[in-house]
Amino acid sequence: MIFALMGPIYAVMGLSLMVYSGQWSKVIKMYKDNHLVFLPFGFLAMLIGIVFLNMYREWTSDVYVIATLFGWLAFLKGALYMLVPGKMITGWIGKFESKGCLQVMGLICLALGTLLSYHAYLA
Repeated sequence: MIFALMGPIYAVMGLSLMVYSGQWSKVIKMYKDNHLVFLPFGFLAMLIGIVFLNMYREWTSDVYVIATLFGWLAFLKGALYMLVPGKMITGWIGKFESKGCLQVMGLICLALGTLLSYHAYLA
């Protein structure tokens, strides 16, 4: 069920990052100016991570290890957003604002979304 939800979201997000990298770069620059905007994102990331970990929390050798990995990464990302000082967060985010970096991240998201969607709907 997690793959059926996350696969299409990651695929569309990947396409958006690749096609509209200039606009996404502007969004990142805007977020860098106000680190408090990350607090709701931190809460949401922790919530998503906990949901993932409650459904998939075993380190297996099949494709479902992706859900476990996502769960831990989302939970840790959320915890960092809520615990780390704002200047550090905005500094990290600033490293991803170039168009080239956003396009590479978009390609990775698209590939991952396609893989998850395949396993959810076709496999």
